[in-house]
Parts: sequence; structure tokens; C-alpha cells
Amino acid sequence: MATSIGGVFISTVAVVVGVLPLVLPSHLAHDGARIGQVVVLTSAAAFMCLQAAAAHRQRAGVDPLHTALLVAVVVLAGVSVARSAHPSIAAQELALMAGLASLAAAFRRLALPAATGKFWTCLVIGQLVYLAVSLGVFVAALANHDPLDARSFHLGFGNPRFLNHVQTLAIPLLVGISIASPKRWVRFAAVMLAGFHTAWLFFDLARASLVALAASTAWLFYCSQRGQSLRTGVVAALGVSICLIVFVAIPHAMGRHWTSHFASARELGSSHSRDQLISAAWALASEHPWLGSGPMHFAHLNHAKGSHPHNAYLQWAAELGWPAMLLLLLLLLIPLWRLTSRLRSAVAGPSAMHAAAGAAMVAALVDAGFSGNFVMPISQLWIALAVGVLMQGVAGSTGPHGQVHGRWRLVAWLLILATQLWLCRVTWEQWQYDPPRLDAHGIAAQTPDKERPRFWLRGGF
Repeated sequence: MATSIGGVFISTVAVVVGVLPLVLPSHLAHDGARIGQVVVLTSAAAFMCLQAAAAHRQRAGVDPLHTALLVAVVVLAGVSVARSAHPSIAAQELALMAGLASLAAAFRRLALPAATGKFWTCLVIGQLVYLAVSLGVFVAALANHDPLDARSFHLGFGNPRFLNHVQTLAIPLLVGISIASPKRWVRFAAVMLAGFHTAWLFFDLARASLVALAASTAWLFYCSQRGQSLRTGVVAALGVSICLIVFVAIPHAMGRHWTSHFASARELGSSHSRDQLISAAWALASEHPWLGSGPMHFAHLNHAKGSHPHNAYLQWAAELGWPAMLLLLLLLLIPLWRLTSRLRSAVAGPSAMHAAAGAAMVAALVDAGFSGNFVMPISQLWIALAVGVLMQGVAGSTGPHGQVHGRWRLVAWLLILATQLWLCRVTWEQWQYDPPRLDAHGIAAQTPDKERPRFWLRGGF
């Protein structure tokens, strides 16, 4: 029963990550997505509790290295929370991380790697709906002679870069689906979707995303996945063609011109204040090298340029401390290294979708050096998806060296579910608060003791 519920759950999530932005007005897109995300994470924790309850009498193998790293990160992060200036806000970030881990665990357990189940098809359907509505808005603007404003066509994303973060992960996964799916229409749709997403990246001049995808393509080639890397190259060429035809040639032929672009070629060399944010993060990490200032506490700085430094690694160092940052990075890199070894040695087991998940994680890790993809709610869901499928690809690669009784697993998942229920309550309370004021001096709550932290779009405390 739990497995059938889980299949429905992850298939629903696959559609939700595509269509959720469409139901959110642009000015509430980020915050509305955050509420939807919290509901998804709570559902994932509840499902994992069901799975653990069904197997509470059984012993399960565990990877001792992965378990040790995870425990060490949790302990260090917990101490960081306790020592922070605002422990309740720091705990909110830690609960969010626990929820994302539970979602990754659900994907690891249920996402079918060969794309024979409904999950990958549902993912394609969700993306098709988003693309169809977005193109419909674009065509309507052309037909009605409405202004062509580039920002207005990134439906459900208050900042086009938030969509670019998602596309950085979606494109490698769609390329994998275009190879692995047994259904011809799904393979064709996946290629076209990947092409349109790539066209969007070129149109937005998404520097970090394009560099990240180039790195993921090189990784695929290194892993002897030459067919997949070649397909990615074909998608890139398709994306350039779509960009030139749909976003340039057609409006020009109709005598239309873009009234505004999100980014221009003149800005390609600009840091967009990242140098100031990175300097602030480095200073904070230097001031609190061992335990950090506390999760989410970069947003405690009175900084008008942003509530995160646009570099996940410096953010983790500043908020959790250098030891926790290195351990957290190892948690992500060790499975990727194991998958790389298995793919290069042609060991039976990893599929095209496992390779696609690895490519998506490479792209996300590169993008994380220049952006806030590990902070934004929709891209966080995609990262959890990629991590879960990646972990599935290396399951059993080292052999279980330890075992844990099912009852302890159930206790752990019940505790995580409790954190998600608490997160739901806190989220609902903060949703009703007025957003903070943003001015030249920084961010301040409009009402004392009613803070809306970085969890929200305009987040500072």
C-alpha cells in the first residue's frame, strides 16, 4: 500500500514542479511556491514514515561513510542553530533542509530509473503544460500587439533567473528521458522541451547556467556517455535555432520589437553586486569559522544587495562554518564520484536516467558558485529530485557495511515529520506578516517581532 501511495505521490510531485508556477501571480510567485514546497516536503516525510512503519521489524543496510557524514552535519548544524542570534529562524532553515532530504529519499526509493513508470512521463507532461501556457502568452502578445516584455514571459517566477536555475537541472534530465523513455512521443517531447529551455537560457543570457550545462556535458563525455553528451550538444544547437527563430526572427518579421530584455550583452562582464555579497559572506565566515553565524543568518546582515551571497559554498561556510560546509559538500560529491566510477567502468546498473541525474547535479553544483539555486523553492525541489535519482544509481555500489533496526529508522522519520509539521505552522504564521521594508540602509521588519526571514522573497531580519 505504501508503495502505491508513493507512486502516486512522486508522480504528482513531477507534475507539480512544472505547473505550480502557473498558478502563482508573479508578485507572489516565490512566496507562494514556498508554501507549496512546504506541503510537498511534509507529504514526503509522511510517506517515508509509512515506508519505515511497514518495515519496522526488518533490518536495513546502511552506508557507514554516508551515515557518519550525515550525523556529523546534523550535529554541527544543530550546535550552530543553538549558538545563533535567532535560534528559531536558524531552526527553520534546518527543518527545510531536513524536508528536502526526505524528498530526496522518497525519489531515491520510488523514481524508476529506466523511465518505464509514470514518473518521468508525468515530469514531461508538467513541463509541456508550462511551455504551452508560456508560448500561448507570447503568441497572444504578438497577435494583440501587446508590449514584448521579456520578464513577463517567465510565468510564475518573480525573477527570470529563478526559472534559469530550474532549467539548469531540467535540461539534463529531459535529455536523459529523450533516450530512456520507451514511448516515442515522450522522447520527442523531451527533446523539444530541452530545446525550448535552452533557447530561454540563450535569450536570458544566463551565463552561469550555460557554463554549468557545458560542464555537465563534459562530465557525461568523461563518463563514457558519449551518446548522451552528443544529444546534449544537439539540444544546444536546437536551442540556439529556436531562440533565433521564435524570439528574434518572428517578432522582427511582424514588425515587433522587444520593449525590454532581462539582460543585455553589455552586462555580460558585470558582477551584479556579487563581489559585495561574496565579500560580506567571506567576512562572516572568517568571523565564525567553526560553527558559522547560524543557518539563514547571512540574511541577518543589514545588506541591501541581497539576503544570500549568490555562492552556496560561501553561504554554507558563513552560516554553518567551514567544517560543516566541507562535510555537506562531501555528502553531495561522494555519490557523484561513485556514479562517475560506475559509469566509466561500464558496470551494469546505472541507467541513462542515473547519468542524467549526475549531469544535473554537476550543473547545479557549478551554478551554485554563481547563483542562489540552492535557496530558491522550485529549484530546491529539482535538486532534491536529482539527488534522489543519483543516490539510487549508486545504491549498493559499496555494499552495506552496517545495519540498523527498522524501529530506529521509524523514530528518525517521525522526528523529521515533526519538524515538517512545525515548519508548516511557522510558514503559515509568517505568510500573514507584512513583508519587510527594503531601502538603502537594508531590510527591516514593518512590525517588531514579526520577522520574515530569507525563507521568503524579501527576507531579512
